[in-house]
Amino acid sequence: MQSGQYTEPRVRISRQETVSEEALVCDYDQLSERARQRLPGLVASEGDVGRVGLAAAAELTRYDAVKFTDYYRIDWR
Repeated sequence: MQSGQYTEPRVRISRQETVSEEALVCDYDQLSERARQRLPGLVASEGDVGRVGLAAAAELTRYDAVKFTDYYRIDWR
């Protein structure tokens, strides 16, 4: 990679069958516009590693689960 070239962070998404009552959960509608724009693409590639902007990655990974069509766990890769 050349100096100054930006690479989006990698995150991993996985569907959660259960979510504990103590879990920090964020609903899709509560996310920033940037994170809402990126989440559907991550869900479409479920199980894979995806790339999102740094701000969206930081937001999505701060929760134990994000509720979209199901509950999803998103972690830094």
